[in-house]
Amino acid sequence: MQPQDGPVVSSRKLEAELPASVDDERWKEAPAVTLHLVPNVIKEDRLFTPLNDAVTVRTLYNDKEIAFLLEVDDRTKSIPGDKYFSELQDENLEMHPDAFAIQFPHEDAYMSAPMVKKPLYRHGDAKNKTTIWYWNAGSIEPRRDPVAMLFDGSGPDRQLEPREKDSSLSADGAWKEGRWKVLMKRPRFTSDGDVLFEEGQFIPVSFANWDGSNGESGSKHTLTTWYWLILPPEMDAFRVYGIPAGIAFLVFLAGLLLVRFQRKRQTKV
Repeated sequence: MQPQDGPVVSSRKLEAELPASVDDERWKEAPAVTLHLVPNVIKEDRLFTPLNDAVTVRTLYNDKEIAFLLEVDDRTKSIPGDKYFSELQDENLEMHPDAFAIQFPHEDAYMSAPMVKKPLYRHGDAKNKTTIWYWNAGSIEPRRDPVAMLFDGSGPDRQLEPREKDSSLSADGAWKEGRWKVLMKRPRFTSDGDVLFEEGQFIPVSFANWDGSNGESGSKHTLTTWYWLILPPEMDAFRVYGIPAGIAFLVFLAGLLLVRFQRKRQTKV
C-alpha cells in the first residue's frame, strides 16, 4: 500500500551503468516529479524573499547505485568571483555558491508500514538521525572547486556533522540558460547506518536549494517537506500472468470434469 502524503518520487531501473552526466539522454527515461520549495522561516537565519520555488527530480538506479537529477530554474549562476553575475546581484546581499541537498533518514529512523514513522524533516533529532547529500558550485575568488559532501543531521539546533573521510558521494552540476541541473550518485547499500535503497520500499526523501545570489547560505535557503521515494520492484511475469492463468485453467478443467460427471450420472439414471 502506498502512503498517501502527496507526490511520490519513482525511480527507474537500468541494467547498464548509471549516467555520469546531467545531459545523458537516459534521464528522459526517468519519471519526473516537480516539488514545491518553501523558504525556511522557522530557524535563524530565516529567508523571507525566496527566488526559486520548485525543484524537478528524476532518479535512476541499477543493482549497485542510485542517482538523482535535480533541476531548478535559476536566473543566475551564483559563483563568488564571477564578474558578470556579481554585477547583476543586489549590492546589499553577499554572494554565496549555489547549492543543492538531498536528505534521507538513517535506516533505523523511519518506518513506512504497518505504521508511518519519519524523523523531523529539519535534520531529524538525536535518536532519529538523517543523512544529507550536499553539493555546491564552488567559487572563483577565492578559488574553490565544486564540493560534494555527506553530512549527518541530529536535530535542527545542532551543527551538521561532515563525513570528511567518506567519498562515496559523487556529484556534478551544470548551469545553462537559467537552469541548474545537478547529478548526485551513491551506492544503494552501505554499512554506515544510512538508508538501504531496497526495491519495493517507500523511503522518506526531502530536498533543499540555496540561491547564492539571493544571499542564501546555512539555514537561509528553500526546502521541501518529506516525500516518498520508491524503487518499483521488478515484475515477476510468472506471478503476475502465469499463476492467474494456471488457476483459470484448473477452474476450467474442474468445470469440464464436473459436467462429465453429471452426464454420466444422468446416463445411469
